[in-house]
Amino acid sequence: MVKSKTLLSSVKKRYSRAKFINFSMYIFLILFSLDVLGQEKELKQITNYIEGLDSHYSSINAKNRERIKRLRESIDLLNKENLELSSIIEKEKINLAAYDSVSNYIRKHGKLYFLLDSINSVPFEKPLNNKNLLNVLIKRKNEKILILTLSKPNNELKINTYEFKGDRKVEKILSKIEKSGIMQYNISRNKIIEITEAESGQSAKSSILYNNGKVSQLKIEIESINSMNIDSLKSVDRKKLLDLRNYYNEFLNTKALYLKQLDKAKAIDDKNISDYNAKMLEYEKKSGENTQMPTEKEAIKYFNSFKKSLKDPYSAILETYGVRPLRKTNKKYPCVKCVNLGIRAKNGFGGYILSKYYVLVRDGKVIDYAEANRDLEYMLDNMMSLSLSMNKVTCENAPVEPIEPVSKANKLTEPKPRQLDFNYTK
Repeated sequence: MVKSKTLLSSVKKRYSRAKFINFSMYIFLILFSLDVLGQEKELKQITNYIEGLDSHYSSINAKNRERIKRLRESIDLLNKENLELSSIIEKEKINLAAYDSVSNYIRKHGKLYFLLDSINSVPFEKPLNNKNLLNVLIKRKNEKILILTLSKPNNELKINTYEFKGDRKVEKILSKIEKSGIMQYNISRNKIIEITEAESGQSAKSSILYNNGKVSQLKIEIESINSMNIDSLKSVDRKKLLDLRNYYNEFLNTKALYLKQLDKAKAIDDKNISDYNAKMLEYEKKSGENTQMPTEKEAIKYFNSFKKSLKDPYSAILETYGVRPLRKTNKKYPCVKCVNLGIRAKNGFGGYILSKYYVLVRDGKVIDYAEANRDLEYMLDNMMSLSLSMNKVTCENAPVEPIEPVSKANKLTEPKPRQLDFNYTK
């Protein structure tokens, strides 16, 4: 016989679940207390931020003043350096003017020239009527010969330009140069600086340009610092902090309201679980009747009612009895019990044999039966259920399994605080 679950095991199971709910609530209360402590800690942090606003922005003001002071000192140093560089430019103005003249000339007529030094330029002194030549730049352009000379009369650099067309002397000198193997040059900026001796002046001009760019950047930085409205930044931060403080205070109120609702829901859940457990006990008590072992008195009663179906009822003897649980039949017909009876009786040949029978009992009366055999065992549950259905057997007032209540506490959504995230505006 398959032993059914006992009422005691069911009660233990539900009692354990009730204990688990109470334990879960205990854990929740601990976590809630820690959560509240966390919010109070964040409120304290916010208070510290608010109290530190004035000192924070006073510190920023002091840093800004110090920064502006250093920037202005840097500007003064750059301007002082520019004055020294300007004096160099003034001294080198003749060479710088020569540099500009040569640069403009090359820009106008192209970069490619024969470049002659003081020795190679001697043949041009007579036709150009220009002595002590330092350098000569000469080239053919279209049908003309273009010449630029650098000389230093009275120890000052002088630039002269010439243009010849059909001059035999100049043409002859240029032809010799072309046949001599002297290469033409692309006259670069560095070469112009070299031949005009403008290196110091050009370097000074470049340094002044760089320094002026640096001064502009520093002035922009000073302007940016001066445009910073400390009072406005402080006001913005104060509003953020007050909003955060209001949020966390409101969260504590929301959390307290949630806990109050949770207490009410828990009380309802406890009552519902208690009612459910009571109904479940009653249901299992009633529904378990059709799987309970019959008493000897009940077995004899069923035997006396059933033996009338035997060929020789007067020879029948009840030797064993028990209950046969049938999962499908027991569930569909909770008012019907399947009892197995071991009966020894005389058969048609006069011999006594032991046979096993399954009898269906309802309200203490046998309503159907079947002789046990190996094939029947496999289909017994389905056959008994089908037989009861065909005979239109019903179980009035049959116990209905109660529905386990849904927890109201679990339906409540626990409020979660957002993480405190604040930094002073930079």
